[in-house]
Amino acid sequence: RVYRRIVQLSDVFGGSTAPVVLPLTQDDIASMAGTTRQTVNAALKAAETAGLVQVGRGRVTILDLAGIAKLAR
Repeated sequence: RVYRRIVQLSDVFGGSTAPVVLPLTQDDIASMAGTTRQTVNAALKAAETAGLVQVGRGRVTILDLAGIAKLAR
């Protein structure tokens, strides 16, 4: 659910080419995905470890959009 929402948000904030910066907090993403911040945090940490995203203060940078889309399926 979190990865699907991130893919949808990438269309809104940057299109189909990485890197895409989402100027959103984990709380914002959790609210949009209908889940908790803790769940978003765990999902983003896993994606960050895999080199798909970079998490910063108040933003998430998508480094590999195709990789996130694959996780979203």
